[in-house]
Amino acid sequence: MLLLRKTIFLASIINFGSALEMKARGKTSEAIKWLIGLQPKTARVLRDGKEVDVAIEVPVFFTR
Repeated sequence: MLLLRKTIFLASIINFGSALEMKARGKTSEAIKWLIGLQPKTARVLRDGKEVDVAIEVPVFFTR
């Protein structure tokens, strides 16, 4: 009887740990999506002494 209780207790602890891990993974995914949403869409660069807004997708090459 004692062995059965220990087995049930161990199984419930493992299930509880798995549930906590799944919750943490979900929150991590949400946090990463939120951080990606903070990425700027445009950049302000100096060209010929003037500030110009450029889309991030456009590559910017530095010439000196």
